[in-house]
Amino acid sequence: SAYDKDTGEVLWQFNTYTSILAAPVTYSVDGVQYLAILTGTGGGDLFGPGVIDSGETLASGKYGNAGRMLVFKLGGTEQLSPPALRDRSIPEQVLADVPDEDLAVGERLYFKNCAACHGFAARAAGAGIPDLRLMSPATHETFPAIVLGGSRTSNGMDSFANVLTAEEAELIHQYIRARAFEDREQLLGNKEMGRLSWQ
Repeated sequence: SAYDKDTGEVLWQFNTYTSILAAPVTYSVDGVQYLAILTGTGGGDLFGPGVIDSGETLASGKYGNAGRMLVFKLGGTEQLSPPALRDRSIPEQVLADVPDEDLAVGERLYFKNCAACHGFAARAAGAGIPDLRLMSPATHETFPAIVLGGSRTSNGMDSFANVLTAEEAELIHQYIRARAFEDREQLLGNKEMGRLSWQ
């Protein structure tokens, strides 16, 4: 949004469909003034909430984190096409026959090793961090390779093989599945409130 500096009146607005953390810069080329700004979620905002206090989902949570440089000029008429909404539905879960006491161990291990990035109760802390409740069947299949094998190190998810055994990683995995199941049941209207803890 651009405002009149004297009255505060909104003079112009543009929907970037993602967060803006950077400061704008303005410059002139051949007498034409431009304003450029980098858009997209990053830095500490990756760990910010995906939902603001009013309950409204942040743009990067609704549309994804489309980082780009946007450049404007006075009288410009180009528009961004609205991106598709992100699919935030929780897939059906394949639950193993895991006793509650084992899920409680997985929950403690999750909070110790995973929650700082992936959020309380396995609910993504930020729009830029994967919500583990939304894992695809293929991701579930490769969970050990991701957590212990470091297959996604280039994406910022390093191996935890130095702090977790295969058995502990599997308990975390089963806890995530159980949490996803509870939230899915709530979203489907089968439960008033999904179970948040096994402690």
